[in-house]
Amino acid sequence: MHVKRILLTGDDSYNGIGLRILIAILKDKYELKIAATLDQQSGAGGGITFQKEHKWGETVVDGIDAVWVDGTPADVMEFAQGYYEKPFDLIISGINYGLNTGYALISSGTFSAAVRGVGVKLAPKAIITSMSSPISDWQKKHLQEDSIKQFLEYPGEVAKKMIYLCIENNNWNKT
Repeated sequence: MHVKRILLTGDDSYNGIGLRILIAILKDKYELKIAATLDQQSGAGGGITFQKEHKWGETVVDGIDAVWVDGTPADVMEFAQGYYEKPFDLIISGINYGLNTGYALISSGTFSAAVRGVGVKLAPKAIITSMSSPISDWQKKHLQEDSIKQFLEYPGEVAKKMIYLCIENNNWNKT
């Protein structure tokens, strides 16, 4: 699988620390775009709010074009389906504050954004990333002014190695 264009998403907001870490570790090698929630949506799962008219906007995060939607992570993927003219090669969702494993997947907005994005054909494949963090950080309001420096080694370097290995070794549809 050749990967050039990557859509970054998640449930911690368009300027979340996790997305900004991904920008820092991937921007030199890949064409990146962001489509994410306006605000923190941890635990929103795959909910879609059809009955609500959503506000949206365009901005730039650490030099990368971004679009935000005032809705759930699944709402963002539905919006992105109409917003972007051509599909991406890959979706990366996260790096989420808090681990998305086991029973937590059912309520994970990070997981749901990736699954919905693949489902609406924004990209054929997705990688979902998360990091261990205290529960007190799970509802953190992220600001673009927040420094990511302390996160570049962990989870940054770990995520970079994992993502590069998945792409380079075409780790999809393998047992």
